[in-house]
Amino acid sequence: MRCKSCDYRLWNLRSRQCPECGNAFRPSEFEFVPQSVEFRCPHCDQSYYGTGPNGHLDPAEFECASCNRRIHMDEMILLPTAGVEEEQTRVEDMPWLERKRRGFFRAWVQTIGRAMTTPGRLMRGLPATSPNRAAWGFCLSSNLLFALTGLTPVLVFPFIIGFMAARAPGGGGPGVAAPPILAFALGAVGFLVAGVVIGLLLILIWGAITHGLLRATGQVAYPIGQTYQALCYSSGANALTAIPCFGSYVGWIWWLVSAVLMVKERQGVGGKRAALCVLAAPVASVVCLVGSYIVLIIFMVTSAGSMAGTTSGSGGIITMPPPGPGGITVPSPSQRSDETDLEVVLGAIAGYTATHGGRAPDHAIELVTGGYLDPETLVSAFSLTTMDGAPVGGTTLGAIADDDGGAKDAINRIAIHALPEDVIAHRVGDFVFTYHGIDPADAEDALWFVISSWDPDANDPPGPDHIIIATYRPGGVVSFRGEDVEKFLAAQNELRAQYNLAALPDPYAVTHDKPAVSAD
Repeated sequence: MRCKSCDYRLWNLRSRQCPECGNAFRPSEFEFVPQSVEFRCPHCDQSYYGTGPNGHLDPAEFECASCNRRIHMDEMILLPTAGVEEEQTRVEDMPWLERKRRGFFRAWVQTIGRAMTTPGRLMRGLPATSPNRAAWGFCLSSNLLFALTGLTPVLVFPFIIGFMAARAPGGGGPGVAAPPILAFALGAVGFLVAGVVIGLLLILIWGAITHGLLRATGQVAYPIGQTYQALCYSSGANALTAIPCFGSYVGWIWWLVSAVLMVKERQGVGGKRAALCVLAAPVASVVCLVGSYIVLIIFMVTSAGSMAGTTSGSGGIITMPPPGPGGITVPSPSQRSDETDLEVVLGAIAGYTATHGGRAPDHAIELVTGGYLDPETLVSAFSLTTMDGAPVGGTTLGAIADDDGGAKDAINRIAIHALPEDVIAHRVGDFVFTYHGIDPADAEDALWFVISSWDPDANDPPGPDHIIIATYRPGGVVSFRGEDVEKFLAAQNELRAQYNLAALPDPYAVTHDKPAVSAD
């Protein structure tokens, strides 16, 4: 029976105050092994033995058999029963501190078990004079073993595979196997050492923050060393980390719960206060980690958007990379948009003009039949237009996609022949091509070459939905909402007039059957 404030022995005392620190106490506040404590009458020294629950007298109050005075258990003088050591009177104990008597492995397992199931009991069994080095030794050795066990598949399997590969025919033989294996072993050791050092630093920081908050929010029973002991011994609850692959996701949660209960017991504080102080640092770390992850994701998405193009909003310019050489370009389905499809179409036009003496195709279908463009690109991934519903050259884009290529020349002739002589714009799928009459090698930067406008035969009028319009040089794309078509179209036609080009109609009015022609 020791003072809960200073750990002073309270045996054989008539006073109900600790001689060391003056803290009041009552024997009924302690628990004992039944019959391990002798209770003596304070008037006549008659002995009684605690046989009731928690090793107390039963009943707690009675008349002394020798002096007939009314006495209560809390008035009596307590001593360990003859032949019983003080440590044997305690219900609670700390297995880790009894390694020599119990055996190292048994004491270690028992400490882990109590940290996981009865952390408060484990703390009650810890003497106030227990050395800090014992707690740190338990924490570091336990978590090192947990990590080794949990990382066994990661550490052992590559080692075995590398060893077998080195021993296999052509692998270099025994003389070549040693260096990679040695390097791997050294790397694994270095990884574990680094983990131990980092873990030690994290616990030091965690303990300092926890104890600082405890001191800031009220009184504590012990100095910071006892807070560290509670955190270190609670790490036994981290044993689930030893389960390969799965354990690292739950072990640390159990550790936190155990740490809260053990700090509460050790420092004599309330549960809410203990939870606030113990969990503050881990929760802040998780929030910072999640926040950093979100920031990283946003940065990656923003960077990806910058690579694909930069937009300034409605009526803004999306800058595209320079067109590549001729050849079929197929955008990834997960990356498709009307903007990216338009960039691919512009690149195909650039590839065609580069291989045809600077001349643009007479009909856009030549981009497909010539191998510069995949026909699927000409149908928006977001419209109701279908490949089989997009007519061209006496067939459809769907049929061209399935064709082996034997009828390409015939398709080109039919499509070109179907265009009027004074054509200024024609449609293929969801794109209106407006490059007719424009010299690709000497074109004004702002002249439209291609308009992304969904096929009116398969889609309702766009309304407020935006239409994407492209220029060939310097490869820019301007986007605007459908309600602004008239304004942007008027500005474009004023520019076209300066180059003696006929005015373009609303792109939604250009169909497969009715190409746009000059009004003159």
